[in-house]
Amino acid sequence: VPDEAAAAAGPVTTTDKIEVLEKSGLADKALVVEEEIAKGFMKAKLTWDVELVLNDLAIGKDKFYNLQLLASKEGGEYWAVQNWGKTGMAGTVKVDGPFANIADAKRVFRKRFRAKTGNVWGALAGSFANHPNKYRLLEREAEREAGAPAKEHPAKWQYYLHNKVDGKKLGWYDYDKSARENMEKYYNQFTRDASLNVRLIQSDYFKYEVSFSDMIQRNVKSGMRRVIRRVPVGTRLSNEAPKKIPEPAEPEKLEVPPESSDDEEGGSDESPEDEDEYMGAEEGGFGEAEADVVIEWKEEEPAEAKAGVAEGDEAEEAALAALAALGGRKAPEVAAAPAAGGRAPPPAAAGAPGG
Repeated sequence: VPDEAAAAAGPVTTTDKIEVLEKSGLADKALVVEEEIAKGFMKAKLTWDVELVLNDLAIGKDKFYNLQLLASKEGGEYWAVQNWGKTGMAGTVKVDGPFANIADAKRVFRKRFRAKTGNVWGALAGSFANHPNKYRLLEREAEREAGAPAKEHPAKWQYYLHNKVDGKKLGWYDYDKSARENMEKYYNQFTRDASLNVRLIQSDYFKYEVSFSDMIQRNVKSGMRRVIRRVPVGTRLSNEAPKKIPEPAEPEKLEVPPESSDDEEGGSDESPEDEDEYMGAEEGGFGEAEADVVIEWKEEEPAEAKAGVAEGDEAEEAALAALAALGGRKAPEVAAAPAAGGRAPPPAAAGAPGG
């Protein structure tokens, strides 16, 4: 079992293959921590970067929660960064640190991961358990092997305008840049997790239900449904109308839940970011709002809090030891890998236009 105190005293390894959360303000000065755990002939890679999602259509929730452990490029400083919010929005970014000791930053990371998922950080593949009203772990894209063709450019996304709006002609229209990038991100998530075939995507003023299996978007407030399409780079476009135009759905009754005073640092998953806001504005694209940024300096935790976290530390070490003993694969965040194994960077951000 690796000794974390010894590991902390040794060199901290990082990866530049994963993009640092932009709104953290640390992209130029820090990298994501990535550790190699060895036991005999087995090696495991623990990358301190996770992408979580809570997608529950029955109660109208679709949220994300991202976590990163960062180390300064210059050495000696460490941060735990969280980014959470409704799918489609930039959300809130919170930065804990800088810490002089990496163990303190790891403690924050583990605490957040366990609170949001109900799982101990560093679980073996297949042992991550989904819990009601908790976030689940998103599988990462497989890393491109050496010599493999470069990843294709993001596809174009379009919607079909089948009714007259603001004097526009009927026909196919491109999503704007932000919406296109967001749609590509959520489509890629769908290709990795088939259960994410329907997403609830929030814009500044409207919420859309997007079905990637049916290629239909629905404005939740108005009930308007439109055909959408993904056009890979190099594909010849057809201007023909879709064979079937979907009928409008019944508008949903929009009840704004009472504001919660809880923040994401506590035990609750709710925050003001989770409340749906519908404003009397003209419907437009799924733009991405500016993220809120909260920077907090480290505070000494009470002894009982540290004792609770230590249980997570021991469980992680036990999981790593079990991996080495069994030669099994870990969840995406702790993937068993050959000595030369690497990791792929995560995708990008939300949306779609057209009412």
